[in-house]
Amino acid sequence: MLRPLSFISCVVALLGSAAADPKPAPKSEAQLQLTKLGKNLKTYFITMDAFPKGKATQLPEKACCAQPDHKCAVTKAWAKDKLWQAVDFEIDDPNQFQYTLESDGTTAKATAVGDPTCSGKPVTYTLEAKAVGGNPQFTITEPK
Repeated sequence: MLRPLSFISCVVALLGSAAADPKPAPKSEAQLQLTKLGKNLKTYFITMDAFPKGKATQLPEKACCAQPDHKCAVTKAWAKDKLWQAVDFEIDDPNQFQYTLESDGTTAKATAVGDPTCSGKPVTYTLEAKAVGGNPQFTITEPK
């Protein structure tokens, strides 16, 4: 049987170790979708030895805060855009960001712009891709 002081010491020790090892913050929708897009761009690059060239339509087309539940509705427009098709990218759930993609074949840049709290202050996440020595590399920049 533990003495009361020992039991309290164990609880304090457990709580202290939990606080010292915090869980990472969950990734935002934009981070997850840009990571997915980066993987698709990498697959394309490895297969074709270049990124697909072009400028994709910004999708979804309308800002999310102006839509029901402040989320962009699912759209079929992804399948109609050649660049989004080339990288096999679409979002099939209501979401909070609008996405762009532009590439010259050797570099690519994608953005996710949204206002998740509908405060009138949109934020932008950016994915930049380039090939270094034939190896595609990606950087996601979070809003400042």
